[in-house]
Amino acid sequence: MLIQCLLMSSALSSFTGVTCGLECWQCIADDCQLNPANNYKAFKVRCRDGESCQKVVYKGRDYVTQTDYHAITRSCSQQECLPHVDNCTENLLMNPGCMTRYCCPFSMCNNAPAASPALLLLQCAFVLCATLLLAGIHRLY
Repeated sequence: MLIQCLLMSSALSSFTGVTCGLECWQCIADDCQLNPANNYKAFKVRCRDGESCQKVVYKGRDYVTQTDYHAITRSCSQQECLPHVDNCTENLLMNPGCMTRYCCPFSMCNNAPAASPALLLLQCAFVLCATLLLAGIHRLY
C-alpha cells in the first residue's frame, strides 16, 4: 500500500507541478518582455525547494521628460512567492514606480503573465480525482 501511495503522489506531483526544485526562466535584461524561449538573454534555472517561478512587471515615468518606462524580469522567487499588484496611481507611477508580481507553481510557467485559470482548475480537478481514487484503493485493502 505504501508503494502505491508513493507512486501515486509521484505521479500527482508531476501532473500538478508540485515538485521540488522547479525549473524557471531567468531574465534580467532590457528585453525580457520577449518570449524567453527565443531570447538569448533568458536561460533556465533550477529553483530551491519552496520557491516558485515569478514574473515581475515594473512601470515608471520620468517626471522631467514625461517618458514612460516598462521592464520585466523573470526568475525564481527568493522565498514563498506572493502575488502583488500596486494600485498604480499617477503619483506612484512617478515615484517610485509600480510593480506587479505574477507567481506560478510549475516549471517554466513564468513565460506568461499569470497562471492560466483553466489550467489551475484542471490541476485541482486532477488532484481531487486522484484523492478519491486513493481513498477507493485504501478501502479495498
